[in-house]
Amino acid sequence: QAADLISHVAPVLRICEEDKLMSHLGTVLYEYLGEEYPEVLGSILGAMKAVVNVIGMDNMTPPIKDLLPRLTPILRNRHEKVQENSIDLVGRIADRGAEYVPAREWMRICFELLEMLKATKKGIRRATVNTFGYIAKAIGPSDVLAT
Repeated sequence: QAADLISHVAPVLRICEEDKLMSHLGTVLYEYLGEEYPEVLGSILGAMKAVVNVIGMDNMTPPIKDLLPRLTPILRNRHEKVQENSIDLVGRIADRGAEYVPAREWMRICFELLEMLKATKKGIRRATVNTFGYIAKAIGPSDVLAT
């Protein structure tokens, strides 16, 4: 519930110019990415997405290059809320901060995303296709097809 609250309050904290607090919240959420309960992990990912949206890629702590490798194993999680939020977060990073991550990591993520195209929920499939598009724009469509 606290993570859901963060995701709703993050835009307000940006208006109040509480960047230091948002940076600290990003670090705390990053530490909880190992959460074992899928419902809680989905909320943490949603809050992390809100923090990334508000702070931006440049000011994010931990840095995006450290965050993305932690998200790759989470993409294998079969819980719908976790899938949707993790794909949205990866897509946001691919759209706005692709240069912070090496191309090899993006190719690894593409390989993980292929499984998401089999999801029963349309929102997950749509988010996956959009994320593929952002990654293709970042590393080139031929590299995405190579996976």
